[in-house]
Amino acid sequence: MYSSKLTLSCQTKSRFRYAPQQGQPFDHTAIRVLLLQLPSLEEIMRHFAKGLLAVLITVGCYNARVTTGLAPSGQTFEEEWAPSWIYGGVSPPVLETASQCPNGVAMVHTRHSFLNMLVATLTIGIYTPMHIIVTCAQGGSTSASVDLPEVRIDEGATATQREEAFREAVEISLKTGSDVLLRF
Repeated sequence: MYSSKLTLSCQTKSRFRYAPQQGQPFDHTAIRVLLLQLPSLEEIMRHFAKGLLAVLITVGCYNARVTTGLAPSGQTFEEEWAPSWIYGGVSPPVLETASQCPNGVAMVHTRHSFLNMLVATLTIGIYTPMHIIVTCAQGGSTSASVDLPEVRIDEGATATQREEAFREAVEISLKTGSDVLLRF
């Protein structure tokens, strides 16, 4: 048996080239050593499971809250599994609120609970359910917007101006930690 030095050199795209010394026959030992250093399928699956768990935990539970400026009443109703499709690209059907909220809607809160996100992950985002909570408004025309920061969008605003107003509202909300009233 020949004794040869093992020389591995790295080329582009992470390919390794075995280069035996000149005059030496090809030695399969180097290939075996490289294959032994590859992770096992069990180890790959364990890392995949940890990554999937980390994604499920860190994606949080998406939520968005839209307030209308009307004073909220104690009456709410919710749809825990409102069907949306393709990562929410196809929205759930419109909820009919007129019969439950005769004075209008004060707030709509949409979110993806842990179970909603789990189902979305298992269906590879094809079916993405969401949890919708609607808070009805109190009677009369009282407004809860007295102490809310306000951003106005003029009636004839261009798309760029509307986008800037929304961006400003988001920045204010992030700074203050409160809702922002958008007036159209």
